[in-house]
Amino acid sequence: MYVLDIPGGGRIGPDAVLVPDQWHTLRFEWHEVENPDSAHCEVFLDQQPIGLKLPLRNPSPHGISYLRLRSASRWPDENGLYLAAVRAMVR
Repeated sequence: MYVLDIPGGGRIGPDAVLVPDQWHTLRFEWHEVENPDSAHCEVFLDQQPIGLKLPLRNPSPHGISYLRLRSASRWPDENGLYLAAVRAMVR
């Protein structure tokens, strides 16, 4: 499994920020999944690579099978998150 933390300010990379009240496209590309030692997930924001490669935290013998989204806020999140679609493509 891979983890992408999205802080309250929306900054997910040095030059990558999720701007409130604006739709964004996040894309995750998994690489070298057969080798747990070098497996990683590259993150793209609005079709641009953001220079973020997430390391594999927990190997999964049958690959990734779901996307989990959860708020880490201690209090109710007044802004929330809208998700328009999830699509997977296996190559």
